[in-house]
Amino acid sequence: MRRDQHHRTPPPAPPKHRIRHCRVPRGVGPKVRPPLQTPGFTLVEALIAAFIGALVILVAAEVSKRVVGVNAQGRSANQTTARGRILVSQLSSDLRLTGLASTGAVAVDGTELPVSTLASPTVGGRSAIPAIAGANNLPATPLGSLTLLEGSDAVQLIVSNPATSSPVSGYAAPGTQTIELVDGGALSECPFVLITDLGRATGAGRSQISGNAGVAGNTLTLNGRLVFGLQPESTVACARISTYWVDTDRWLHRTDVASGGLAGTVVSAFTTLGGGAVFVDTEAIDANDRVTPGVLDLQIAYRLSAEAFRLNGQAVPASADQAWAFDGSGVADGLLANPQTWFEVRVVRAVLTVQSLQTGHVSEHTRDIPRVLDGPGTLTTRFSAQPHGLDVAETLTNLEYYDLAAPIGQAPEPY
Repeated sequence: MRRDQHHRTPPPAPPKHRIRHCRVPRGVGPKVRPPLQTPGFTLVEALIAAFIGALVILVAAEVSKRVVGVNAQGRSANQTTARGRILVSQLSSDLRLTGLASTGAVAVDGTELPVSTLASPTVGGRSAIPAIAGANNLPATPLGSLTLLEGSDAVQLIVSNPATSSPVSGYAAPGTQTIELVDGGALSECPFVLITDLGRATGAGRSQISGNAGVAGNTLTLNGRLVFGLQPESTVACARISTYWVDTDRWLHRTDVASGGLAGTVVSAFTTLGGGAVFVDTEAIDANDRVTPGVLDLQIAYRLSAEAFRLNGQAVPASADQAWAFDGSGVADGLLANPQTWFEVRVVRAVLTVQSLQTGHVSEHTRDIPRVLDGPGTLTTRFSAQPHGLDVAETLTNLEYYDLAAPIGQAPEPY
């Protein structure tokens, strides 16, 4: 072994790096941030926000209330109009069937009660009931336990039911109380019957109303007696004598005269309206004669034939519009004080003013409602929605003399 291998000088150590300690200036090093804080509202800000929120809610509620109210009023108006149309349809139907096939004067047996009480003498001296009669601007008249609405009108109609019409099978002589029919079954429940005969040489009709004492097989028995001979193929149909009127509780009534036959009672308690032209059977006023509530007013106007003016010694109006009674013109006003003149009524116009039955969504208030047809003055009433006036006009073309050109001296006689 070589000597230099055992005594080798160790390699020099690596140089040591001197670590310098530098002083960091203030504000230059990393900052220590405080913990984050959640932002909030001051008391004033919270109060303002609450006020704005409450205001928005109030506005929304008011808008919603108004929308609901408008919708409710719209539904109420639609329901009122629909109800009024039903009433108008019923009254219109009755007008079209009034005095069917008559001359406007419907004959009665002068000894038969109760119909003879309703009769007036015709120009020819016969006993008859006008197919239609009315009473204008009535006073507050007691009717049983109720009172008729002051200033309203009433109308009395003789209405037949063609669906029950039965042909006469053989001749029936004047003065008889029985009529042989082809089929009497349809008349078994009628309090009154309307007998019509088109067998006159002129082709004109004649009619009689009588109480129905009963039907046995095909034999009809009358309360009264026939006042004219009845030819085969004439007809007999169910009929009623109805009066429309309004009470102070705003109910529209249709009170039918009771018969002394099937009804079981001879009427003895009539109240006369309008100077004798219109009658109400007070014994028949009950819950069954009420048609509908919410009727504020009923007004009736009538157009007359030429003969009404001639009978009164007046000139015939040049215009048909001037032949209206109760229209305020004065041309035909006053004619209907004579019961005979009612046989000359040819056109009827009825106006019903009805109100909403829903009172919860509109505050009630008072308003003056003008009289629609004939005045005078206004009807002051409380109501909960805008009232609706519903007009119906019917030309009674089933009557013999239905225009202003009726021949002179040919007043409507029942036979």
